[in-house]
Amino acid sequence: MKILFGSWPIPMFGYMPRHNFLALVDGQENPVRELNGGAKNPDGTFNYLAFRGPLTAVETDYSRRDTAFFPEFYRRPASTVSILMEGSEADVLQCWANGTAAAAAIEKLGLRYFVLGTNSNTVATALVRKMGLQPPVQAFYRVQSPGGRRRFPMDFA
Repeated sequence: MKILFGSWPIPMFGYMPRHNFLALVDGQENPVRELNGGAKNPDGTFNYLAFRGPLTAVETDYSRRDTAFFPEFYRRPASTVSILMEGSEADVLQCWANGTAAAAAIEKLGLRYFVLGTNSNTVATALVRKMGLQPPVQAFYRVQSPGGRRRFPMDFA
């Protein structure tokens, strides 16, 4: 199993800034789960075109798909990925569990989503750190990954 750091170019902004996410894949590179940060609509759906709103962190379970609430970026052709961790199923799943716990803690903070501030890239970087892994350098590019250098105002997990 592997944990991947993924990045998807955002078309509405000329493909330059990217949405960062994490993916858990099996030995055949099939997605099992995905972690995403972003904004949510008042009805709880994931807001792909957000400029502001409540910040959310959600886990997609590929066996129970509902893309309105749980996005899937790993399968998108324009997404790129790099390996964060590869190992035994037990080790990788334990690391992933740390990430899902951090995602739940981020959700409870009640923060607002801001395009150039606390956004999906902030969430992705924070989840990687809470997993005890090192975010890849592309997580910190100011133009490509706005918000990736930002930190949450307090320890959240």
